Amino acid sequence: MLPLTCIPRPLLLPPRRHRWPDMMLRSLLFAALTALLLGCSPEPEPIRYGNDACSFCRMTIADARYGAELVTTTGKTYTFDSVECLAGFVNENTGPNKVDIHSLWVSDYKRPGTLINVDDAFFIQGGTLRSPMAMNVAAFSASASSPQTVADSTGGTVTKWDHLRTMVRERNADSSHTSGHHSMPTGHTGLRQMPFSGS
Repeated sequence: MLPLTCIPRPLLLPPRRHRWPDMMLRSLLFAALTALLLGCSPEPEPIRYGNDACSFCRMTIADARYGAELVTTTGKTYTFDSVECLAGFVNENTGPNKVDIHSLWVSDYKRPGTLINVDDAFFIQGGTLRSPMAMNVAAFSASASSPQTVADSTGGTVTKWDHLRTMVRERNADSSHTSGHHSMPTGHTGLRQMPFSGS
């Protein structure tokens, strides 16, 4: 018989860690981080008044009461000197193989430079308003102002985004028939839409 010291005993190794749970945890963390980053919604960028050029007419954006911005699904921003230019750009640059719009933003006339989503705004046209493109349209926050109160105080009329786009489309169609190019509005010479270059 062998003495007990000669009997081989199993090696006492630390418990083996299985890689499967570690890999699974890492994969889940990576997936969660990716979803978080991809789920971040593109946001508007501050307009640099006096520096940025309008993406539609190329004029310098100067008046913070009338600025506007389009944000694409990839996060690229296009800035505009007026609501009319934003509407003109949207009218001419949407559809297949054109810009993919994530959101549209307009400057709140009562809080110059503060961008509000088009869906949260109403528009006033005419009266005492004098926008850069002479259609005299301004945006107002629907949560901060009563449309009729603003219309009464400015002498203008209330309009919605879709109606405004139609007015701009008709104005551009009239202008292109009389001048041979897309200009906004009639009477403003040299204001043409610049070629679009990617989203």
